[in-house]
Amino acid sequence: MITTEELRVARTPSELRTFVDSKYPLIMACEDERFKAREERGIYRWYRDEIMPLADFSYALFDDDVKVKPINGNQGYDAEVYDTKGRLINRIELCVPHDGNYDFKQAKKLNSKRYGDTWCGSPGYEIGKLSDVIVKSARNKSQKDYSDCMLAIVIKCPPICEEFRHEYLDVLNKLHEKLSQFIYKCNGVYLFCNSVGYLKKLQS
Repeated sequence: MITTEELRVARTPSELRTFVDSKYPLIMACEDERFKAREERGIYRWYRDEIMPLADFSYALFDDDVKVKPINGNQGYDAEVYDTKGRLINRIELCVPHDGNYDFKQAKKLNSKRYGDTWCGSPGYEIGKLSDVIVKSARNKSQKDYSDCMLAIVIKCPPICEEFRHEYLDVLNKLHEKLSQFIYKCNGVYLFCNSVGYLKKLQS
């Protein structure tokens, strides 16, 4: 369904976004692959934790005059960015704060029982309830040296109702203020939430 080789291909932001979008219906159509993807088993950990947010972030930030190459491993960054002449011009380190233990339990429950927990709250609640996790993750990133990378703090959020977008923006702007208290050792850091259409620099 998905191979390591195809995930390592350098693509323009549009191509990377199209690649990710094209895989979704194929994964959902196969129960075994769908279950593995939910639980992030095997290659799906890399695909869901890094490739998917990388595709969204790259598409939001760059034009198609660059190519983004995902990198898997412990090298200190998650992707390389090349110009039209094939020259390395930047690297990207992703930070995707989440409650991994809760997410895994929900995936197991959804696979076995076909339903998960239900919760409700005011618009932006799903971001606000992870605020402590996000701030802790950002603080940890600020204590490391990413001077040869740009840093993307990516906030996961389900699709929103457009009528509540202003409320989500308020939550994200308050979060931006909290994360701006840290000094990041990188060549640019962004707060990004794809479902809200939010992309804002924390520092240059």
